[in-house]
Amino acid sequence: MRQKIFSAIFFSCASLLVVVNIALLIVLESSLQTQAFDMLRQEATSLKPHLDSLITYESAPSSYRITLIAPSGEVLYDTHSDVSRSENHSQRVEIEGALQSGQAQSVRYSDTLKHDMLYFATMASLGDDEVVLRLALEKSTIEDLFVQFLPYFGLEFLGCLLLSFVIARILTRSIIAPLRTIKLENLSKIPYDELKPFVQKVKNEHRLVKNQLKILKQKQSQILLLAQNMSDGFLLLNKRGKVLLANKKAQAYLGGALQNIYESKDTFFLQKTLFLLSRFKTERSTPQTLEFAHKECELLFGPIYSKKKFKGMMVLVRDLSAKKRAQMLQRHFSANVTHELKTPLTSILAASEMMSNNLVAKEDFSEFVGKIEREAGRLLAMIDEVLKLSFLDEQRELTHTLPMQKLSLKAIIQSVLERLKLIAQKQHISIHTKLEDCAIMGNAELIENLVYNLCDNAIKYNKPKGSVHIALQKSDGKVVLEVRDSGVGIPKDAQERVFERFFCVDKGRSKQLGGTGLGLSIVESVAGYHNASVNLKSKLGEGSTFSVCFGQATTSPAH
Repeated sequence: MRQKIFSAIFFSCASLLVVVNIALLIVLESSLQTQAFDMLRQEATSLKPHLDSLITYESAPSSYRITLIAPSGEVLYDTHSDVSRSENHSQRVEIEGALQSGQAQSVRYSDTLKHDMLYFATMASLGDDEVVLRLALEKSTIEDLFVQFLPYFGLEFLGCLLLSFVIARILTRSIIAPLRTIKLENLSKIPYDELKPFVQKVKNEHRLVKNQLKILKQKQSQILLLAQNMSDGFLLLNKRGKVLLANKKAQAYLGGALQNIYESKDTFFLQKTLFLLSRFKTERSTPQTLEFAHKECELLFGPIYSKKKFKGMMVLVRDLSAKKRAQMLQRHFSANVTHELKTPLTSILAASEMMSNNLVAKEDFSEFVGKIEREAGRLLAMIDEVLKLSFLDEQRELTHTLPMQKLSLKAIIQSVLERLKLIAQKQHISIHTKLEDCAIMGNAELIENLVYNLCDNAIKYNKPKGSVHIALQKSDGKVVLEVRDSGVGIPKDAQERVFERFFCVDKGRSKQLGGTGLGLSIVESVAGYHNASVNLKSKLGEGSTFSVCFGQATTSPAH
């Protein structure tokens, strides 16, 4: 506020000073020009009686140009040029004015002397003839005088500017000083009446904020009480990793790592999540399952932002025993299966009822039969994939009971591509391979299923006349399978969910292409069964790349 008041006063004074000085400079220039014309007029008056002898002078005063012009415009005499070469002057402004009113003056450019000149012309007598006596002075003479005054104006301007600065400081101090004495408790001592409504409003807001703080403290106490009595562990961390709140459950899970997570080696997962949330400002983080106090726990993370700035995160530690987790997954899976199976069954039932009740024209029978066939095929494919997922879930709980052998991944890929060749040709998709001889330990049927789903998706969700690039190579003791397409890509916010069961980025297109939303879930389950990792890189409109990293086998592969 102080700066604003000072700036307003100072710049107002400075602006006024500039305007006044510009006006003075204009007046000065006008005054010097008026004086110059007065001198020309006086000189002309003194020369009028001596015109007869003037033309016999060999030289004339150097500061003026004296010219005698006949009424016809003929130049009779000129002190600064040869009259025989002079043009007719009847069209000159000052000559016309002198012939009409006796005398005239003008400021114009001289074609003869190539300068701006001040001209004064008056009627005079030369013998028995009337002539025009004209005196001229270079305008640069006036400008030289004007320039001589500029340093004084500069000194005056700087002095007044400094004075304005001092005055602005004094006035600002005098205006601000009474404001510091204002007290909300006593509105009668406000120095400026104009401030009373504002101060009253501030007082009301202060009272409101005070009441809100009181309510917030009460709610804070309630939240703390709820947090302490939660069945799950609850942590509240600031952005530096300091634990601001930890309920009893969290203390039981984490023990002594509750001062600062960066001071404990056992909380690396919290450090990493806190860093990722603060760095990339995501709204959610992938839940993590870890073991605390001999219990399997699920950790849910929630970032805290204030005005788009990261302030910390909340952590919910949920006890997730194997049985509870299986029940939860089973319920979720059953609900999705029921929903997804219901759709094709509804279509089949509706079409068949219309046909059985003779509600379909004979020419439309083939269309309805085709629809029933498509939906039945989709239903069978979905059931097949559901059974595969259920089988994989059971096998995982039984700790790897399927036979494992050394496999040639290159041979499996070539076999899958042979099966998909017609589908790719039908959609005009070109397939490019760069395959090394790599061997892995695994179940042939499951690995083939994994490769098939990845390649099938790359073809299905591609652009017309697109391409699929499949690479297989060894890297750092691992076997890496990479399937890259030039398709539609996957939005960034959906990339974390593509491996969820029945999740489809574009349900309409998936249904059109016969997709079930289970293919990538099978890929992830098969990869997990073989202790492999699946990574996704995708950019919307440019395609997707799925990479599966297997452990390398050591014995000869089985074909």
